[in-house]
Amino acid sequence: FSAALPPAAGTPVADPGEAAACRRFEDWCGVEGVSTTLRVCEFEGTGRGTAALRDLAAGEVIVSTPRALFINTENLAESRFGHVFAKVAGLDETTCLILLAVMERAACATSKWKDYLESCPAWFGNGLQLTAEEMCELEGSPALDCLVQKREDLRADYEALFPKLSEAFPEELPLEHCSWESFRWAAALVDTRAWATEAGSAV
Repeated sequence: FSAALPPAAGTPVADPGEAAACRRFEDWCGVEGVSTTLRVCEFEGTGRGTAALRDLAAGEVIVSTPRALFINTENLAESRFGHVFAKVAGLDETTCLILLAVMERAACATSKWKDYLESCPAWFGNGLQLTAEEMCELEGSPALDCLVQKREDLRADYEALFPKLSEAFPEELPLEHCSWESFRWAAALVDTRAWATEAGSAV
């Protein structure tokens, strides 16, 4: 389409602590070379998101991020937790990203992505974090069986990894930071904020 897109309606993040974390994240983006026409805000009924600062033209690049800031599976071996992944075999890419998020969050004070992680919501509101009551509202929906299976698979993955990994790597994966809730949070982070591309494709 060729029409310009008007700025989306959003309101500033209401919680003072979360608002401060979002400001630090936006400042960090500027320092690290991210260019964007978006701001972090909240939307009624859907929660945290981003809104345009001005009218956007069709085809305009709205976010440009240096590749060095990507959290991906391509550079796990060279990451500060490369020795962990080198000794844990058989993990798929999604599980690797979940574990990386768990470890970076556990060592958030020294993480390259500290300001990003601290700006992420504690609750993502996706299928992995639905309450039992919310799950009941899906009764009769074809999505329910798929969601239940996904949650069961994730729980099985967690129980296959912990506490075994915490015992093997107590500094990188301290048990107090590797609860089921922490693992599920990291899975929701990956589930809602990650995408896959084919080698050589443009993002």
